[in-house]
Amino acid sequence: MSFLAIVFLVIIYSVLLLVFSTIYKKHSRVIFWSGAIALFLTMCALFATGVFKPEIGNSTHNAALLGIATLMLGISAALVILAEEPEKLLWRYWKPKLKELMKKSSSPIDIVTEEASQEMVTEPAPFDVEQEPDTVPDPVPAPVPDIVPDPVSDTVPDPVPDTVPEGVIIPKEIDTPLARKVFAKAIELVLMKEDGHHYRWRERESKVLLAYMCGRIYCGDKPDYNEQKRKNYWMPGKWSVFPETALNNLFQTKDLSISRTNRVYDAAPHKSAMIDAIIDQYKDVFPKSSSVN
Repeated sequence: MSFLAIVFLVIIYSVLLLVFSTIYKKHSRVIFWSGAIALFLTMCALFATGVFKPEIGNSTHNAALLGIATLMLGISAALVILAEEPEKLLWRYWKPKLKELMKKSSSPIDIVTEEASQEMVTEPAPFDVEQEPDTVPDPVPAPVPDIVPDPVSDTVPDPVPDTVPEGVIIPKEIDTPLARKVFAKAIELVLMKEDGHHYRWRERESKVLLAYMCGRIYCGDKPDYNEQKRKNYWMPGKWSVFPETALNNLFQTKDLSISRTNRVYDAAPHKSAMIDAIIDQYKDVFPKSSSVN
């Protein structure tokens, strides 16, 4: 079998995996993981059986062999990312990070060493000019303007104290009216509490439920009731990328995006009906405030 035929087979295999994952969305994570492992094991078997065998002195053959192996490894890695964190394959996930990186790399940094500064100070004048004595003129006092009293009020407002605001500080990128209403209601239902400038999810509640609440607020996730199995399934929305970093910092936790990705298209978590009731109470009041730029 030629190398070109193997490349086409790998591409067809990847397309079939995407088709099956689209048809069976509830099992997409298992399909992607199985496809990635199968493709990696196939590559290992081809090397072990001698189908993929480098030849000494044949650079064209070896380059084609390396290209196919790299292609198979790259597709396996992409399938794993699709299974765990699919949002990392989206351009809008990397666009702000690339902008920040380019901004940092383009900012000029002027560094003047101590020796260079001394040379600049002690360098003689380029012309023969009589050096004036190093005398410092007496400072001229600046004129004091006449203070005209305010006809309305003679009082001067007190300066604003430079203090840190009290209470929870929600990052700007996730601070929406809907989020504030839902968080306040969740505190009333003892699902979470304030902890200094952050929130803290109750330890007795699962982190999957927190990911479900955040997914409903910021990504438009919604429950889908299955008549046959008589339970709700977690269906992901399409509004925006899940703001994992800001939410992890706000709730002092980690891997919220993984908790969401591993559970979508599966049964909604325990107590999800409480979250649905809160969201349904406020979503008509703030229909567009939950989108994250």
